[in-house]
Amino acid sequence: MDQGWKSPTIHLLSPRTSGNFFALHTVSHPYAYRAVVERAVALGHRGLARIGADEWAAIHYDGMAMPTYVTGVPVLFVLWPGRDGAESSARFEALVEGVQETEARIFIEQAIEGGRLPADVARRAAGVLAERLQETGFLAGTLCVHELERYHCGWQERSRRLYRAAAEVATALGAASRK
Repeated sequence: MDQGWKSPTIHLLSPRTSGNFFALHTVSHPYAYRAVVERAVALGHRGLARIGADEWAAIHYDGMAMPTYVTGVPVLFVLWPGRDGAESSARFEALVEGVQETEARIFIEQAIEGGRLPADVARRAAGVLAERLQETGFLAGTLCVHELERYHCGWQERSRRLYRAAAEVATALGAASRK
């Protein structure tokens, strides 16, 4: 785990299919959007870049023939065309949840690195972070990622463990500050 949040270089993951360790695709499941932020930070990036928001609005398709294999809103769009403008999509909501989980991860890593946690709390929290990466680390940045994304089972329990660990860390930090 490379803790990209502390990297002095602004190196962002571009989640496209051109050789990244994690790519998003036209047919990516929402879970991929949930996992991509934490995955980027845990593997040394400061964050990610180049996810389209609403390129469906007469920009992306101007002057091109629409491919027949595309279903739904293609490429990497996270907003959906609604009656009165852009609306949130399942991809967007998953992305937001992924950002929140990444913030919890960074909070835990900073607390561990700061050395203000009791050893048992630090050990348990570090274990939760390592398990999260291990349990999703097989997702690859290739065209077969669509198939691999289906192995998202257990994500709710992983999220619960992460937030419980963050709460335990926060409690321990609060107790340490009162001493």
